Amino acid sequence: MSRTLWRRAATGLGALVAAAAVPLVVTTPAAHAEVEHCVTYLVHQGYVVGEQSLAACNAASDGSAIGRQSCYLTLTGLGVGYEHADTACDVASD
Repeated sequence: MSRTLWRRAATGLGALVAAAAVPLVVTTPAAHAEVEHCVTYLVHQGYVVGEQSLAACNAASDGSAIGRQSCYLTLTGLGVGYEHADTACDVASD
């Protein structure tokens, strides 16, 4: 498969995951936006975002140090690069 096709598939999957996550994420509207930014960042970095990645972004969205650490450990445990995980969790906790 060509690189462009993979990127399109990843972008489409990210949009689908984000749309499907709306009823699963029980947060304030501002926090919900941060979760979407986290998911979008990961998709743009080339990662496939599933339920565990979404849960990690959601954990960081509460703004607590524990939530951010949980996000980072979950994402790196799933194979996300350290810098990408750090940035994604930062985006989610803003």
